[in-house]
Amino acid sequence: MERKRRYFREKITTITRDDEGKPNQAVTVAQELVANNVAAVIGHFNSGCTIPASEIYKQNNILQITPGSTNPDVTERGYKTLFASAAATINKAKPQAIFQSTNSKLKKLGYPSR
Repeated sequence: MERKRRYFREKITTITRDDEGKPNQAVTVAQELVANNVAAVIGHFNSGCTIPASEIYKQNNILQITPGSTNPDVTERGYKTLFASAAATINKAKPQAIFQSTNSKLKKLGYPSR
């Protein structure tokens, strides 16, 4: 059976900006993107930049998807416009520690989180 499918036919324009991994620059980038009336943001790529930039996006009701930020503070603040696709560090540390302690000769493990 053949089905006709409707596809989203709006033109999508992408804007790329570099926050240089610096929180202050991330805020500047966020303000610039808001000024450009973006509908959504994919980024920032680390928690140190995501957290301050997300304040700007939240204030302007802009959807943000962060692919790499793992600090629990990214999602624990409960922003309805912010989605993280990577698991929080705290959710990864315990299984990694269990694996390492049962599969290696290591006696001590350290997992920095916040």
